[in-house]
Amino acid sequence: MIIIFLGIFNVVYSLSSQSLHLHPDTHRNTQEMAINQGYPCENYTIETTDGYLLTLFRIPGKHSETLEEAKLKRRFPVILQHGLLDNSDNFVMIGKSALAYTMAEAGFDVWLTNTRGNRHGRRHTMFNPDTNPAFWDFSVDEIIAVDIKCIITFVLKVTGFEQLHYLGHSMGAGAIFASASEDPEFFVKRVRSVIGLSPATSLAHSEFFAHFAYYFPVQLPFRHSTGELAPSKATHEALSYVCSLFPAACAVGVDAAMGSGDLINTEKLEVLVARAVDHTSEKLLRHLLQQTEEDGYHHYRRPKHGDPKIPYNLKNYPSRRIPTALIGSHHDRLVSIIDTRWLRDQISVNGPVKLYKEYEEIGHITYMALKGNYQCYKDFVEFFVQNTQPVKQQTLEYQLHSVSYTHLRAHETLRYLVCRLLLEKKKINQ
Repeated sequence: MIIIFLGIFNVVYSLSSQSLHLHPDTHRNTQEMAINQGYPCENYTIETTDGYLLTLFRIPGKHSETLEEAKLKRRFPVILQHGLLDNSDNFVMIGKSALAYTMAEAGFDVWLTNTRGNRHGRRHTMFNPDTNPAFWDFSVDEIIAVDIKCIITFVLKVTGFEQLHYLGHSMGAGAIFASASEDPEFFVKRVRSVIGLSPATSLAHSEFFAHFAYYFPVQLPFRHSTGELAPSKATHEALSYVCSLFPAACAVGVDAAMGSGDLINTEKLEVLVARAVDHTSEKLLRHLLQQTEEDGYHHYRRPKHGDPKIPYNLKNYPSRRIPTALIGSHHDRLVSIIDTRWLRDQISVNGPVKLYKEYEEIGHITYMALKGNYQCYKDFVEFFVQNTQPVKQQTLEYQLHSVSYTHLRAHETLRYLVCRLLLEKKKINQ
C-alpha cells in the first residue's frame, strides 16, 4: 500500500507540466511558520560533541508577544522532539491549534528541537552531507548517546533553569527512554517530567515496518550513494500537490501507511507531507528495522560482522524519580499498542508511570495534525503543569535588616536565612 501510494504521487507529478500552486507553508521552516502565525520565535545552532550542527527553534511566549517581552517572563522550558523522517516543522504546521502553540499559550517556553540528518540537522563541522558518507554513518544510537543530551544541556544553559519538561514523539520518545536508562542521574538532575507519544523502541508488532522490510529486504528506497535516505524534490512536490487537490484521498493514503485515524486535520495535509518525509541515514532506518525481529530495544549491529545483540536496559529507567506519561494508540500502524504496552512494563520496574493512556482514534502521525483542540493536547499540558513547581532559577524578594535581597535565587536566599537564624541563636545562647 505504501509503494502504491508513493507511486501514484510520482505518476501524477510526472504527468503534470504546470507549475504547482501549493500552500506557502510547504516552503516555510519552523520559525517562518511560527512568526506568520503571530508568535515570537528565534533559532539557535548547537554543535554536538561529534561535530553535527543542529538547529533548535524557540517559541518563548504567547501570541502577539514580542520576542523581548516573552524572554523577560522566563517561562519553564519544554522540549518537543520529533520522530523518524520528521523535524520540528510539524509541531507548528497545522496552524493556530498546533501542539507548539498550545504549549506556548499554556505558559511554557517551547523548544522545537532537531536531531542529526534532517533538513535542520544536515550540517557538520567537517563532513559534507552531499559527498561524504561519514556524515551519514549514524544510527539511533548516536541520537540516544549524543544528540538528546546536547540538546537538553543547551536549552538549560540558555534559559537558566535547572530542569525542563520533555515531550518526544516516536523515535524522539524512544530515544529519551533509552538514554535515561543508560545514564539515569543525568536525566533525573535535568528533566522534570517526560511525555512519550507512541515511543519507537520495540517494533516487533509494527505493521509499517513489517511491510517495509518485506518490500525492501535488501535495497532501501530513496537511497543515495553516500548512505543518505532522501525522497527527491519531485516526490515531495507530487505528494503535496495531490494532497492539495484530493485531501480526503491523501488522508486515506497516510492512514494506510502509518495510521492517522479520523481525527487528522486534512486542511493542511499538503504541508504535512511536504515537511514530514525528511532526510535520514540508511543506517538509522536499518537500525529501526532490526527492532522488528523480537521484543526488545537493541543497539545497532552489523549482522555480516557477527555483532551480538546488545539491548538497552529499559528496566533501568528512573520512572520513580521522573514523572512519566506514556501514550499509545490502537490506530497506530507504526508503533503497535502491543509494543507500547511492552515498553510500559519495562520502564515501570522502578515505579509505575504516572500516566498511561491508550487512545482509540489517534494514529501515529495524528499527534502532529489533529483536528481542532482535541482533548489529548489538554492532557499533555495538564501533565506538565502538574509537574511544574518552583525551581531554583525563579527569584524571590526579601527585606531583612533594611537590606534588599531582590533577585537572589531561591536556594541562595534560603542559605542566607539559615545563616541568619544560626547567628541569632548563637547570640541568644551567649
